[in-house]
Amino acid sequence: MDDIQDKVSKTFCYDGAIQLCSKKTLRGSKTNFVKKQGGFNPDLTTSYLKISSMHCSISSVATKNILSLPALDNCVKPKRIYKKFYYKGEEQKISLKELKNTVDGRHKFIVFPGNNSEIIRNIMSKRPNWDEASHSDFMSANFIWHPLSYRLRFDRLLPYLPIQVVNHFEFHNEISNKKNLYNNLFKFCKEKNLSISDIMPKNFVIDFDSKFLHSEIMLFVCFYKSLKKKGVSNYWIFKPSGLNRGKEIHVFKSLKVFKVLLENASKRRTDFKSVIVQKYLEKPLLINQRKFDIRVWVLITHDYKCYFCKNGYIRTSSENFSLNDSTISNEYIHLTNNAIQKNGSQYGKFEEGNQLSLNQLEYHLPVGAIKLPDIIKRMKEIITFTLLSVKKKLNPNKRQYCFEIFGYDFIIDEELKVWLIECNTNPCLEISSKILANIIPKMLNQAFCLTVDKIFPDENNPSIENPVWEYLTTLQR
Repeated sequence: MDDIQDKVSKTFCYDGAIQLCSKKTLRGSKTNFVKKQGGFNPDLTTSYLKISSMHCSISSVATKNILSLPALDNCVKPKRIYKKFYYKGEEQKISLKELKNTVDGRHKFIVFPGNNSEIIRNIMSKRPNWDEASHSDFMSANFIWHPLSYRLRFDRLLPYLPIQVVNHFEFHNEISNKKNLYNNLFKFCKEKNLSISDIMPKNFVIDFDSKFLHSEIMLFVCFYKSLKKKGVSNYWIFKPSGLNRGKEIHVFKSLKVFKVLLENASKRRTDFKSVIVQKYLEKPLLINQRKFDIRVWVLITHDYKCYFCKNGYIRTSSENFSLNDSTISNEYIHLTNNAIQKNGSQYGKFEEGNQLSLNQLEYHLPVGAIKLPDIIKRMKEIITFTLLSVKKKLNPNKRQYCFEIFGYDFIIDEELKVWLIECNTNPCLEISSKILANIIPKMLNQAFCLTVDKIFPDENNPSIENPVWEYLTTLQR
C-alpha cells in the first residue's frame, strides 16, 4: 500500500476538465507555474494526460457540438481531487467517483439521435450493469454511439479508466468514401494481380481539388467517346463520393448532361469534394421485371476481427425496369435505396417496404444456374479484398476500443456476375418492414456481443444464440 501511495499524483478537476500534477510539481513555486504557462494538450496515445500548464483558466469548449475536452488557461480553485492508480502494471488515471462505478460494475452509455437510434438505446438498456447518461456526460461515458463520426474527437477519447468505446473508426472513410474505396481497391488488386474490372463496374474518379482535375475529366470523356464509336451503350451513373442513401445520384448517357452535372457539383464543393462516374449495369438480373440490389452488413471489431452478417436483405425498385430516354431520370426505376423508394406512389405494392430477405433470392435465380451460396461466397470474397485494402489505413493512430458496422451494396447482372457498388458508414437502421424488424435488432445485439460485451465482460451479458455474424478475416498487423 505504501508503494502505491508513493506513486500517487494529485489531479484537479475544473468544471469537467481534468488536470494532473505530481507531488514534486505541487511543491514547486508559483513562479514556476507562470513560466510553464501553456494550453491544455492531452496526448491520448499514452495512458495519462499531459498538461503543459498549471497557471490557466477555463476556456469555452470548441464549437460545432464536437465531443472534446475543454481547454485550461488560468488556475482556479480545484473542485474535486483525483488520484493516480497502477492497475495490472499499467498507469491509469481515474476519479474516486469513477473508481466506485468501476468497482460496482456499473457502466454508462450515450446514444446520440439519428438513424433510428432508439433501437440502440433499447438494446443497451436491456444489458445488465449499463445506465444511460445524458449527452453532456460524455466524459464519463463508457460507450458512445453516434451516427456521424465527424462529431467525435478521436484524439481525445480516453485510453485510461473509464474506458470509452465508440461505434466508428477514425478513418473509416478509406472504405466508406466512394473515391477512397475505388482507389484503395485498385492498388490492392494491382499488388495481388487481380482485376478490379471483375469486382466493380468501370469507375472514373473526379476530384475537384486535384491538380489533375482536367486530366481526370478528359480520361472519362475519351473513354466515353471510344465506346460511342464502337456502338456500345453508354449509360453512366454520376454520384458524389461522400454521400449515401441515393443523394444526388443521376443516370446519364450524353456528354452534354455530364457537363451540366459536373458544373452543378463543382458549385457544391462544401458538400462533397469529388464525384464518381460509374458505368451503369444496363442488363441487371431482375425480380419480377424490377431492378434490385443486395445489402449486407460487415462488422470490424475493436480487435480488428471482421465478420459478415448472413442475414442480409434485398431492396427492390417500385417500377418495371426500362432504360431509354423517357425513363433515364426515373429514380424509382434505377435507385433501390429505401430513402428514395419510400416516396414513390407504388412503394410497398409488391413487397412490404420494397424488401425481401436474402434467402428469398434463391427463388428468383434461373433454374439450373448459380446458387445462392455461390453468390454469398463471392460477396464475402470481394468484401475481404476491400477490407485488406485498408488494413494499414483504417486505424493508423491505433485508437483503442473502436468498432464499426458497414453496409455493403451489391448488384447481380443477367449473367449472374456479382458486382460491388459501394460500402457505407452509418448504414440505414430504419425498421421499414417485418423482415428488417426481425433481422436488424438481432444483427445489432450480436454485434455488441462481439464488441461492447467483450470489452466489458459480465457473466450476465446476453449469450449468442443462432449466430448471424460469420468470421471473415482479421486486419491485425
